[in-house]
Amino acid sequence: MNEYIKSTNMDAKIFALVHDSILAEVHENCIDEYVAAIKQCVQKDRGVSIPGTPVGCDIEIGDDYSMGKFEKYYDSSELQIS
Repeated sequence: MNEYIKSTNMDAKIFALVHDSILAEVHENCIDEYVAAIKQCVQKDRGVSIPGTPVGCDIEIGDDYSMGKFEKYYDSSELQIS
């Protein structure tokens, strides 16, 4: 996927792999293209699949990895983004 990001000059960066998750920072204008490309990459048959059993790929889009679960613990108006 990094090769695809580089070759297309996509404004995106994979910054972590956590268990079975790929965390990426993607510019809003590139989200649809990124989602399509990452699904194709993840679901690619690499010769070790079970016939008739597709690889699942769920996409979640949020402002941070917590997906808003911790918003009640901090006031986002106090955050300074530079």
